[in-house]
Amino acid sequence: MMVEGWTYVGLGTALLAVVLTVVARKYNEWTCAVRVKAGEPPLPAGSMGWPLLGESLHFMTCEYYEMYKQKFSKYGRTWKTHYFGSPTICTSTAESARQVLIGKQGLFEAYYPTSMSQILGPNNFMFLTGADHMKVKRFFLAALRPESIRSSVGQVEKTAMLCMKDLDGKTISVLREARLFSFNAVISLLFGESPSEEMDKLWEEFGLLEKAIFNLPINLPGTAFRKGLQARERIVKFLKQKIEQRRFEIGVAHHDVMDLMMKSIDGETLSDAEIIDNLLAGLFAGQDTSATALHWAVYHLSQNPEALEDLRDEMDRIQRSKREGEPLNWDDVKSMPMSSAVLNESVRLSVSSYLMRQAQTDVVIEGYTIPKGWRVVTWLRFFHTDPANFKDPLAFNPRRHLETPKPQNLHIFGAGVRVCPGVDFSRLEVAAFFYHLLTKYTWEVIPNPKRKIVTMPVPHLSDGLQIRVHKRMNKPEYT
Repeated sequence: MMVEGWTYVGLGTALLAVVLTVVARKYNEWTCAVRVKAGEPPLPAGSMGWPLLGESLHFMTCEYYEMYKQKFSKYGRTWKTHYFGSPTICTSTAESARQVLIGKQGLFEAYYPTSMSQILGPNNFMFLTGADHMKVKRFFLAALRPESIRSSVGQVEKTAMLCMKDLDGKTISVLREARLFSFNAVISLLFGESPSEEMDKLWEEFGLLEKAIFNLPINLPGTAFRKGLQARERIVKFLKQKIEQRRFEIGVAHHDVMDLMMKSIDGETLSDAEIIDNLLAGLFAGQDTSATALHWAVYHLSQNPEALEDLRDEMDRIQRSKREGEPLNWDDVKSMPMSSAVLNESVRLSVSSYLMRQAQTDVVIEGYTIPKGWRVVTWLRFFHTDPANFKDPLAFNPRRHLETPKPQNLHIFGAGVRVCPGVDFSRLEVAAFFYHLLTKYTWEVIPNPKRKIVTMPVPHLSDGLQIRVHKRMNKPEYT
């Protein structure tokens, strides 16, 4: 009888576990249930994941092509899920991207996870919508107009030269060096600072902040999110001091983004909180994408000798036109089409992943209803590597960006009203970085069988791409 009793207990426990699992898996389905009106397109199929978490952990850890195979085989090109506490529709075609990103205004607005807005601040242009977004964007566009970028060439090149100093025989992490280079380039643009011990400390703080951006917003001791919030407090204090310092300076022009944000444009001004949040957003957007693109570019060039030779020839041509010690100028940068093409192709193939939006009304996309208030994730990665949009899409081929007409269905720097305002500055960074790397050095990638792709916060190689650098022996001669 005792054995029989335990058997019933075991069966009851197993049954309870099954019931709880089913309830857990259906919890988000029930709480996010939407009644579609008769005759209207249905919601797409898909899994809503676990209670509250949904499929967020899968989103943060799964390699994108693995997700591609899993989701497409089950649900096709459009599916529903649950990310970062919100019901979400995922789309992955060029047509859906056009409708979501650059279609009729007012149907979709930008959306980012709560953790990101808490870390970077609610006042920055990435999170604002409508007139508020355009107000702040005007300040960035004014600061990043062509003449401002032109005046930044000298400082960006000095930063690149410092990054490339004495590398012969050294083994370096390309991602780390690219991040430090890009960080120093961006702070010179944003608030006119040069590399220093103070900026090194700021870089360390910013590293903690970055790690928290796409983490679960769990504000407990020891969590990445708590450390990111604390780093934000210290960075905000630093920026407040810089703003106050400038208010006491009389007749001093700095010619940087902070200086412009402290002025008035068309009668509009920004509060200190708006200035700080947008400097932080500019630092995040300006450093992370450029640095990650640079390390992917080095990786892909290492695997594609023909593309590497094309870029090296371009840099050698520029150097041969100059006297020894003569710095780069804006005309040189504009004469580097292959440099821009390498940036475009690196972002297309390895960096651009997705853009998030929120439906402002019920919308029909790809034959499915997207309910008002639901998030939409437009998977750039999937249609950027779709054979219907690009010939031999998984091949690294910068020349495709030199062709006429240029490739269509390409949203590597955003789309619509949310195209990145700093794209020309990124092109300047890439041009200066490769000019000094390729005219001075060669390199070899250190084999690493454990190297893998990490998807957050921006797709990158787990070891940062370790390379061994050698002084170039057949350097081009100056005029």
